[in-house]
Amino acid sequence: MRSAVGRKNLSTTLLMLMLPALFAAPASALDTGRPVLSVHAAPGAPQFADPAFSAVWQRTDAPVAAAAVKRTWFWGPQPNSPALYEEYKEGAAGKRLVQYFDKSRMEINDPNGDRAGPFFVTNGLLTIELISGRMQTGNNSFVNREPSYTNVTGDTGDPLSPSYAELAPVSSAGKEKRDPDRTGKSVTATLDKDGKVGDDPTKANVPDSAVAYYDKTTGHNIPRAMWNFLNSSGPINVNGKLVEGRILNPWFYASGLPISDAYWVRATIQGQATDVLVQAYERRVLTYVPTNPAAFRVEMGNVGQHYYDWRYSNVGPTPAPTGAAPTPTTSPAQSNSFLPRYAVDLSGDFTNPTMDKMRAIGVGAGRIYVDWAGIEPNKVSPAQYRWASYDNWFKAMSDRGLQPIGLIESCPSWACSRSGGPVRVERVGDFVEFMAALADRYGKPPYNVHVWEFWNEPDSTTTGEIKYNWGMHGDRYAAMLKAVRPAMKAADPNAKLVMGGVAYDNFLETGGPFYRKFVDDVLDASGGQFLDAFNFHYYVQNIHWCSLTGKLNELRAKLNAHGLSSLPIMLTETGYTSEASFNSSDDDQSLYVTQTYAQTAGEGLVSTTWFLAKDFAPTNPGQNIFRKSGLLDEAGTPKPAASAYKTATEQIGQRPPVRALGANDGLTGMMRGYELGADAAHNGKLWVLWAWDFTVATGPCGARPAPRDFSIPAPLASKVKGVLNIYGQPVRTYTGANG
Repeated sequence: MRSAVGRKNLSTTLLMLMLPALFAAPASALDTGRPVLSVHAAPGAPQFADPAFSAVWQRTDAPVAAAAVKRTWFWGPQPNSPALYEEYKEGAAGKRLVQYFDKSRMEINDPNGDRAGPFFVTNGLLTIELISGRMQTGNNSFVNREPSYTNVTGDTGDPLSPSYAELAPVSSAGKEKRDPDRTGKSVTATLDKDGKVGDDPTKANVPDSAVAYYDKTTGHNIPRAMWNFLNSSGPINVNGKLVEGRILNPWFYASGLPISDAYWVRATIQGQATDVLVQAYERRVLTYVPTNPAAFRVEMGNVGQHYYDWRYSNVGPTPAPTGAAPTPTTSPAQSNSFLPRYAVDLSGDFTNPTMDKMRAIGVGAGRIYVDWAGIEPNKVSPAQYRWASYDNWFKAMSDRGLQPIGLIESCPSWACSRSGGPVRVERVGDFVEFMAALADRYGKPPYNVHVWEFWNEPDSTTTGEIKYNWGMHGDRYAAMLKAVRPAMKAADPNAKLVMGGVAYDNFLETGGPFYRKFVDDVLDASGGQFLDAFNFHYYVQNIHWCSLTGKLNELRAKLNAHGLSSLPIMLTETGYTSEASFNSSDDDQSLYVTQTYAQTAGEGLVSTTWFLAKDFAPTNPGQNIFRKSGLLDEAGTPKPAASAYKTATEQIGQRPPVRALGANDGLTGMMRGYELGADAAHNGKLWVLWAWDFTVATGPCGARPAPRDFSIPAPLASKVKGVLNIYGQPVRTYTGANG
């Protein structure tokens, strides 16, 4: 099959929808004591896939979300995924509805079952699958994969903690492994990062570490701290009322039965090496940190997050929700759990018309600049901070369904020599106080701000005075992250610390202001372990890169070299003008919109922010390149790029990455593309492909190719449901002898 690609460059990006047999046709998304507010997912977050899922969550976690009780989450603050229909042999039409949370996955195996029954909603045997590497696709059906090498506990990428794979020899995941009854004896067994078992007699005196219960079914011992947690009572939400009751009934409802004994491990938690008692259960992992506040000493690990990444990132033969997918050729560290994929830089425009138009094209998050110097121009207590403007702006965004991305900038003169940093050593404590107050105030309704980015392009220096800004001070940037993280997490456990988007281009040695080694310096100083996401910027006028992927690959290699391969990555600035004086057009801008979101989805980035939402009139001539980078013109009228953006949000949606396309798929020359899997709104696969990576550096990167036809190989041609251009318009196709 050939697509008649017209003779306009706008047609050099195609979206191909694939049919059943090899691929499935698209389907619509599923809509689905004391008074307690009915708590819902935060604006911009996935909504509950079924009322039964919401009811289960409301019972235990709504009181936590409403701040009616202080205790750990049993599921998580909100759903992390949309509704997904995953393969399950005994399910309706061979599938079952599932939804992921931090701590687990909710499932409905029989939609015609008793919705009032206690096990109408189940949660998956995720721990068994992560340890064994066997992904369950039916009661007795499995797909063999590799076990998960994500650390069981600790900060992301923690080098101290063992992974799920290291639990295999000491667990009964996939095999018989029973331990003798040790009721009454203290747990002193240890497990190191390589899975080696040892003994630490000093742990015999740790409170509540003695075995309280021996499970005869699986043959494993449960320490008192965890047994008390599993059998605890407390405030629960029953029909909108806060009443006292058993939190888990029966005790194994959420966790399942133990599949290992408990072991002491070393783990890095908020940057500090900590002793943690860890035990694997069929459905959860429990951790006990005796030094935590009482209500948080025993917690459930983030098994749901870990499993989602394992299942939908590219490790082994990863099925999409509709069935087996080809072995991927890319290796993104995918994680879409804490921020919408589609974001824009509002650049201070918090008017309802602009935000409503952004929501109408599928934008889920907005970047907002947080001026420390404006909030605290003089050193004062948090009670005297100037919050008013940000109260209004954050609430306006949240009310309009836009999840804020808070960009910290403009250090006050009493704390920094330059607004771009670094913070003076003696003032880091003041910055910690500021960020803790910020996270505490805005990390709850009606603001719902959890994502914080630390300085824009912090790899910059000040021209002629390179000692200023963070650029030459990566070690101090890392120290700042280490200092601020515990206070922010204490104020808002859902706070996400994000690297300021690095420019990583236009380096000092080529006459620019950016320090090439900033990222290396931050990572060498262990700054990566205090981040929840890495972040960079990319523009097509970058002088060192011919594609977004080229820059991403180099930065990803730095993360991998520091043991941070699982650290999520996001992009908080990219964009392109539509202005003719810069040799561009509406179609060129629209072409780059589609390429951007296809590449970042295909490479597994968490979120991508388009710069800007709306055209503006710059007062600085150096900003003229951005004057017409908006999705709306200065009058607020949607430009063609807004249509392309809407097509991307509708067709690319939340699809997970599967692989990069190549020669076997019919790509030739400078062509690029990705295959994306199914999501809640699409049961079929999607190919997004283009003639070349859009760039203005046509010298070193090659000239724009002439428009031409694209041929898909004959074996796949019959599977194509349709072909769309960047504006969602059908593209004429025809079938020849060879496809």
